[in-house]
Amino acid sequence: MKTVKSTVSQTLSDAGCSRTAVCEIESLLNNGKKREAIILLTAHRKKLLEKLHIKQRNLTCLDYLIYTLKQEDKK
Repeated sequence: MKTVKSTVSQTLSDAGCSRTAVCEIESLLNNGKKREAIILLTAHRKKLLEKLHIKQRNLTCLDYLIYTLKQEDKK
C-alpha cells in the first residue's frame, strides 16, 4: 500500500510541479506547515489555470480560422 507521502509526491508530479517544488511542499507538510504548503499549491494552480486560458484562446483563434476557411469553400 502506498504511503501518504508517496501519494502526495506522485500527485504533485502528476500536477506538473517541479522536483524542487515537490521537495519544498513535502518539507512544509513534514514540518506541520500545511497553510504554507496550501499557499504554494494555490499559486501553482493559478499558474496552470493561466496557461490553460492562454491555450483556450489559441484554440479559439484556430477554430475561427478553420471556420472562416470552410465558409470560403461554401461560396
